[in-house]
Amino acid sequence: MLTNNPRINKGDIALNSDFPTLALVQVNWTYYVTVTVTDNDPACTNTGQILQANTSIYWNGTGWNICAPCKVWEAVATAIAITSPVIQLNPGQDRFEILASSTAGGSMTVQAYIGSAWKDIATIPIAAGTAEAENFWYYVPQIRIVFTPAAADTVSLYIYNSKVN
Repeated sequence: MLTNNPRINKGDIALNSDFPTLALVQVNWTYYVTVTVTDNDPACTNTGQILQANTSIYWNGTGWNICAPCKVWEAVATAIAITSPVIQLNPGQDRFEILASSTAGGSMTVQAYIGSAWKDIATIPIAAGTAEAENFWYYVPQIRIVFTPAAADTVSLYIYNSKVN
């Protein structure tokens, strides 16, 4: 099952004037807060909320919510490797977090499309019955995950601040 992320990344926020205007902002617009900032510019959304640095936020229609990971892929795996759909990162995106869970355990290899080929950028072991989270600071437009389970399993993959094409 593939679940599309309905949120639309609109960029970074470092100043109170970086927030969108209340007239233009739409539900699910997402921003990355680079420094702690108060949304208190009268020309913008002006909610009065204090938003912490290094946080992804989205507009809920009346204020800002903190983003939780978005489930982008779930598959049933046999004991052979399976590959996720291509995950298109937002333009200018240089940071993303991956959370994978597995009951049988195994490993996930993060691949990036560099030049004209898929290249491994990290392989992370996943212990049986756990979830593993990893932060990445790569500027790559596309990634995919190759999951190699220890046995037949259901794999769930969550990604922060990205969208699936």
